[in-house]
Amino acid sequence: MRLEFENEQESKNSELISLFLGSDVQPSIGSVKDTIRELDSVFNGKKEKFECSYNGSCIEAYKHQEIIEELFPDDDNPLTCQIETIELRKLILTWYRAVVIYQNKQGVIEEKEEVLDWIEEKQKIGEGLEKNLKR
Repeated sequence: MRLEFENEQESKNSELISLFLGSDVQPSIGSVKDTIRELDSVFNGKKEKFECSYNGSCIEAYKHQEIIEELFPDDDNPLTCQIETIELRKLILTWYRAVVIYQNKQGVIEEKEEVLDWIEEKQKIGEGLEKNLKR
């Protein structure tokens, strides 16, 4: 699934966000849970930052900002994209919700309701985290 951004000016090199979701965060509940757990540990102050290298990008997530960098640039200047960490967290959950609905229609995933309930729970937690960030 490729994300399309209405206003490409909002985030420079936003195609890296699509790369991160499309090839790096695997569309499985385990992978998504791990990523959300790691981001939440940064929000909750358990970790100062979360760093991870994936298939096509690496991320460095801090409480307020996340940097996504391509791992295999065409030249010596890898693309980077900065996004608010809370916004990327929201995108991950929105993206995964769409993946689960699609997989269920294709007969690939049967426990759709359980996963959608988990996503909804994490979205509510995210709303609280976002309020805390604005204080």
